[in-house]
Amino acid sequence: MQNRGDSRFPELFLGRATRRVGKHHKRFEEFAQLPTIDGLLALCDSDKRWQNVRRINRMDSNMAALCKELGNFTDEILSPRNHLAHGVGTTDDAGQLVFEFSGKLYAFTEVESISLRKKIAGYRREFEAILIRLDQDTTDKSA
Repeated sequence: MQNRGDSRFPELFLGRATRRVGKHHKRFEEFAQLPTIDGLLALCDSDKRWQNVRRINRMDSNMAALCKELGNFTDEILSPRNHLAHGVGTTDDAGQLVFEFSGKLYAFTEVESISLRKKIAGYRREFEAILIRLDQDTTDKSA
């Protein structure tokens, strides 16, 4: 790396990364002191949120009823999202838009676009119902 320009590059990278990690560490400490649903969500990306929904489903039989309608968020939402956000788009021989990401292909047709939007809306409704239930449980326990 030192042959490619500024020899301070590793130092600059580590300094910025350490400051960023430090900010996150503070947020985790604050969450540990006062855990809330909003605090948890703020610390999670989409995959971690999905993993937490799955944990809640396994830990709380009352939540299992809400979660039973959920499909496979990773396959149905996250994978297409990652292809669209990070993949390289090309047009195949049939004129369809195809994205390649992590060695996998994802054909993004008009039909797929409509289907994906419907799935996202469905998951949004399901997740909102779960959040309402979690808020109710939190309120009930604090009363």
